[in-house]
Amino acid sequence: ISTYPMLMFLLLCISLYFVITGGQIAIIIADFFQGIFSIFVLLIIVSFLFFNVGLERISDSLHQTPINIANTEIQELYKDRDFQTLSDFNQKEKIETIKEKYENSSRINPFKTGHIENFNFWYFLIGIIGVMYGAMGWQGSQAYNSSAKSAHEAKMGSVLAGFRGMAQGTFFLMVPILIYVYMNHNDYNHVKILVNQSLSMLDTETLRSQMRGPIVLSVVLPTGLMGAFAAFMLAAFISTHDTYLHSWATILVQDVIMPFRKKPFDKDTHFKVLRLSIFAVAIFIFLFSLLFQQNQKIALYFAITAAIFSGGSGAVIIGGLYWNRGTTSAAWAAMIVGAIVSVSGIIVKQISPEWLTDQTSLMRLKETLLYIRNINGQEYWGISMGLSSLSYISVSLFNKTETFNMDKLLNRGEHAIRGESKLISKNSRLRWRIFMMGNEFTKSDKLIYILNYVWTGFWTLVFVTGTIYNLLGDVNDERWMSFWGVFIYIHLAMSLITMFWFTVGGFKDLKIMIAKLRI
Repeated sequence: ISTYPMLMFLLLCISLYFVITGGQIAIIIADFFQGIFSIFVLLIIVSFLFFNVGLERISDSLHQTPINIANTEIQELYKDRDFQTLSDFNQKEKIETIKEKYENSSRINPFKTGHIENFNFWYFLIGIIGVMYGAMGWQGSQAYNSSAKSAHEAKMGSVLAGFRGMAQGTFFLMVPILIYVYMNHNDYNHVKILVNQSLSMLDTETLRSQMRGPIVLSVVLPTGLMGAFAAFMLAAFISTHDTYLHSWATILVQDVIMPFRKKPFDKDTHFKVLRLSIFAVAIFIFLFSLLFQQNQKIALYFAITAAIFSGGSGAVIIGGLYWNRGTTSAAWAAMIVGAIVSVSGIIVKQISPEWLTDQTSLMRLKETLLYIRNINGQEYWGISMGLSSLSYISVSLFNKTETFNMDKLLNRGEHAIRGESKLISKNSRLRWRIFMMGNEFTKSDKLIYILNYVWTGFWTLVFVTGTIYNLLGDVNDERWMSFWGVFIYIHLAMSLITMFWFTVGGFKDLKIMIAKLRI
């Protein structure tokens, strides 16, 4: 732990080097190589772990978990003196309550999740709404969204991004499950013992929970793969931070500093202010990483911290681009409300639980804070989106009566920019326009769009059909495991296809980009 500040400082310096010396072009090229490397490494690791463990062990571990938890709770009851003094009837009633609780509990069947607190129905519903609400609103991607040659290229990049993340998504799905198997299946007791010995040296349960995965991988991966994974994590750190350094500094300059100036900076001053902002963001990252105490699950932490910006940005994007009554003051109101809700949630979770449960003083305040503290990060994201949208609509309706010229804002009609759109076909057929494929789409663009529609439509159909089928009758864990097996093999195959697709196509496009930059 004592070497952490120096290591963090060194890695941030490497990220700063890419940003300061090369700017967005260097970031694009560096992130491209990191992305190709990560696809290979993640797919190889997932394949190695999965085919070593196998579906049978996965099924055994996941199936036994609710039963084991119930048995453990029953054993704990027998250790309780009060329980031992209860009547036989009351003892049986308590035991039956525990069994009923976990009878509707399954690690395999998503329709039996009664025991889950945070990652439940509301978590996924908020996530689905957030994907639509926050489209193009993630601050870390703003520089990439602005780097496309045209609006059409940006649209195609967004579609391709869904396929590009196939290997990463498969890794995030499979590796936690496989780590769970290593820690719970009897065939891997030796792994569990080694991992628990390492975890026992860590101070907090939160830290032990976060480090369990990396420690398991360090035990089960062979030397070559462990080195590749370490290299991947190093590259991921650098590519993530150089992107965020540039994005946040750009947002700070363009969207915070510039609106308060009466005239723009000259070129040299603008670059100087941007570089100073990049250093300021790096300092914030360094200090935040040292001082912030992580006390909730990483996915929930991601949700609440992302909501500081994305909680309000979705309302601004949707309201600004699709409603001619939107105003600047409404945009500010949405961003401020979203940030206040999310930051408040982060601050409340930093309050010591010991102080909150102390009943000697300020009881009413502590009860309120304790209730607020129990709201998880995903729920804060949902609250942030809702209040930001309400603020945007309310302020817009209150402050403005006239409408805005949307054609001028979106460069349409008489305000269109010459050369912005490259027409491939002057008379695009109706069937293409129905699927939002206009005159600027090439044959390969249409093919990629169709593949995207087919892939999304297929899994939507599977979801709807599966939901109806499960609601009409009970589906046992064995049949669910058969489904998950097919699901895994399909995603492994698609990850393999996208690995070659993006490697070959990526190097081709990189060559084209460099050639165009020379002109």
